[in-house]
Amino acid sequence: MSISISTKELVKKGIEFEIEDLSGNKHVWEYRTPGAGLMLELSRASRKSAELEAKLAKGEASDKDRKEQEQLLELAFDFYGSIFKDQTKDNSEVKQWLRETPMDLISLVVEEVQKQSESKS
Repeated sequence: MSISISTKELVKKGIEFEIEDLSGNKHVWEYRTPGAGLMLELSRASRKSAELEAKLAKGEASDKDRKEQEQLLELAFDFYGSIFKDQTKDNSEVKQWLRETPMDLISLVVEEVQKQSESKS
């Protein structure tokens, strides 16, 4: 006996949620679960970013370190832009929210969406 699982359908169907931005505007967005490779890449980038932040705080960062930190932040921006989808063609609501919202809060939103979706399953 075999079972059949469509990962395409599981990934394709996002988790719809309502979010209130920093201005108090409410939006309905979709959260799309990222793939394992993307999560691994983000995890590595987060660790490297933390190392670079420590060097920056101590005043020991080189220009190369600063440039690498910028690249890592762009990677994070792209990552979150790929898992959050709004109802605009260019994902402009999400992009604006990502520009205005501290990274710690963005991470908390991801955790909360995941937690609430697990409790509803």
